[in-house]
Amino acid sequence: MSNRPWVNSNERIGPDDNLSDPFLKAVSPEQDFRVGVELEQFLVSRDSFEAVGYFDDSGIQTVLKAFQTKFDWNAVFENDNVIALNKDSLTITLEPGGALEFVSPPLENINQIDQVISSFEQELVEILKSSNLDALPLGYLPFDTLESVKLVPKSRYDFMYDYMPKVGSRGREMMKLTSSIQVAIDYSSEEDACRKMRLAALASPFFIALSSSSLIKGGKPDHLASQRADIWANTDPARSGVPSFQIKNDASFEDYVNWALKAPIYFIVRDGQNFPAGGISFSEFIEGKFDFGKIENDPYPVRADWEQHLSTLFPWIRLRHYVEVRSFDMGPPQAQRAATALVKGLFYSEKSMSGMDKILHFNDSRSLSELFSAVSQDGLDARLEGVPIRSVAEHLVNIAEDALIKADLGEERFLNYYKEKIEKWSKKSEIESASKDTKGYIASRSQRTLLNKLF
Repeated sequence: MSNRPWVNSNERIGPDDNLSDPFLKAVSPEQDFRVGVELEQFLVSRDSFEAVGYFDDSGIQTVLKAFQTKFDWNAVFENDNVIALNKDSLTITLEPGGALEFVSPPLENINQIDQVISSFEQELVEILKSSNLDALPLGYLPFDTLESVKLVPKSRYDFMYDYMPKVGSRGREMMKLTSSIQVAIDYSSEEDACRKMRLAALASPFFIALSSSSLIKGGKPDHLASQRADIWANTDPARSGVPSFQIKNDASFEDYVNWALKAPIYFIVRDGQNFPAGGISFSEFIEGKFDFGKIENDPYPVRADWEQHLSTLFPWIRLRHYVEVRSFDMGPPQAQRAATALVKGLFYSEKSMSGMDKILHFNDSRSLSELFSAVSQDGLDARLEGVPIRSVAEHLVNIAEDALIKADLGEERFLNYYKEKIEKWSKKSEIESASKDTKGYIASRSQRTLLNKLF
């Protein structure tokens, strides 16, 4: 796993070029396998749980600048606005609605992941404790609306926001109101990558059930256990969900490339400027159907365009120079470690993957779609064709736990969060608790990041 560019970014792409080459170059030997995690969480008013804006007094911009001045993070600008930070191999970026996304480096084990997350949390707490802000680790903003949340000043998000209503009913909510945990893992071959994609796609409904933390919408409990999962199901069918090839036993990198080529491009970047693509697909871009107008630079696609396009595809399981599992609602600190440990335990053990093969039988798109709908609705309480989702989720956690115990690093302790949730969670009790005291429910379920330790 590497944060370096995969290829020569300025190399022109022709009709006969091999676009799966970046995936092949990312193959790693098993002894070099690493795990990475991305964590998205909103900055909200400590009293109201409503999101703060980029330009608000003591808002997102102020927090980013505090990371610079207090903890020596380096700023990345668009125009005069800070839009990202980096320090050593760590990154903080901004999601469209202002959620801070912390990106860890690729690390060997979950204990190291825990340490880098803890270090980030401590810095964030130090910054927020003198303000009226808190970080809200939930999958959906509980009191906000599309109108109350403003886009951060990144021009590419403007293009995406304009495009969303053309292809789905909830894409704008995805951009502004949702947040997630994303876990990245390595692969040793094309076969290994595609096997991991298939198993992760089939397991994703159970990951949603285990992580569901987006019950509140508009200040009251909604009928959906995972608002976020339902939103993604109604965002953009050309670039999200589970492409049918991913659950085939004989899937290949070429299948992913062909799917990506058909997806519309959001924008093209030249000289640091973003140009809306007008809905053409990447294959049409290669065919010369994109018009830059009077721009003087070469209008033909280059490898950097392909890498940019791949980063704007949003299936539950995404392929880049790693396999990225994107199925988890954002959750409290324990959930963040649990998701990372679960993925490592399931996908870095041959015994675990063989065990998953035996229990994940939803191998057609219709059954899988019904399963996603069921867990979005009822979380761990869901059933499909008489099968209790809770029992399958528990089986997956046990498989991962066995692998982590065998690794003998103490990582299995991070799965206790899921084991407790499997035992105690019910949609009925969640709704009852949220109905009695919505803000109290949110505070307890999010555990207010680390601020509860200080106040």
